[in-house]
Formats: sequence, C-alpha cells, structure tokens
Amino acid sequence: MIPPALGRFIRYWYTYRTVVAVLLGILVSGSMYWLYTQQVACDNQDPSCAIRLSLHPEDRLFFESTDPNIVLVGIDDHSIPALGGRFPLDRSEYAKALKVLNQDAAGAVAFDIGFSDQGRTDDGDNA
Repeated sequence: MIPPALGRFIRYWYTYRTVVAVLLGILVSGSMYWLYTQQVACDNQDPSCAIRLSLHPEDRLFFESTDPNIVLVGIDDHSIPALGGRFPLDRSEYAKALKVLNQDAAGAVAFDIGFSDQGRTDDGDNA
C-alpha cells in the first residue's frame, strides 16, 4: 500500500506534469508562430523584421568572409523595369551583360535561369 504522503506527491506530480506540458506546448507554439511571422516579414522586406531567417543556421553560427573578388549579379523586381519592363528578358540583354563581364575579365559566369522559353522578340534568339 502506498503511504499517504507518497500518494499525495504522485497526485500533485501528475497535475504538475500536465500543467508543465500545457505551458511548454503553448510556449513552443507561440515561438513557432513568431518565427513564422518573422520569416514572412523578412521575405517581404518589412523594416520591422527582427531577425533574418532566410540565412541558413550554419551561416549564422560559422560566419566566414567571402572572397572580395567574387561578385554576384542579380536581376530582381526593381531592375526589370530598367531592362525592358517585363520578364522574361530578351536574350540580347543577357548578351549585353556577358559582353560587359567579358570586358571586365570575368573568370566565370553562371546563369541560374532556363532559356527554354521563346524570347519576346522573334529575332532568332530562340533556345
């Protein structure tokens, strides 16, 4: 038979354990919701962004400076109006960029885009 003091302790422990589990669940759920909203805010370039989750954790923990000779050139929503107004860009725009990079003695150039679609103009630059 269980002594009364031990029975009371077990009864309180089960109640305590349930309360701790519920509070822990609320804490984890709230943290995940906050992290999700921060990710959405940072992806939308919101100035109220507290942390940047788009970086990989290993990049935040083990930061290593990159070679200053490496340059990434990106085409984003802000640069498309200056390059013709709509996407996909004509292949002549990519050719101009390659000529400039060639004049600047670029060692390697890579495109992260598929050239399978037909260009807007029909001047023989099809893939």
